[in-house]
Amino acid sequence: MPRAASGLSVDSVSSYSILATGRVRPAKASGVATIASGTKSITVTPGTALGGTFGFATLQGSAGGTTTVHQVAIDSAVNKLTIHLTANATVAVKVSWLVLG
Repeated sequence: MPRAASGLSVDSVSSYSILATGRVRPAKASGVATIASGTKSITVTPGTALGGTFGFATLQGSAGGTTTVHQVAIDSAVNKLTIHLTANATVAVKVSWLVLG
């Protein structure tokens, strides 16, 4: 019977620690959110503890003009992250995010 585990630890000094062929989906640590037109940020709740983590975000389309992702701010006290743009989006735009750490 398989037993429950809390995680995976992999180490390699001479090759890849983890090598995947195909898509990888970190459950509860990644997703897609939509930043509404006329706004410049969105807050998401990943569903996992965020202490000691860092985040990435990338636009999945144009937010209008030269607007890009400015920063991903993690609030580990409430386990939420906020994705900030450099300006208000002129159209609704999807943004993908990933938390690692």
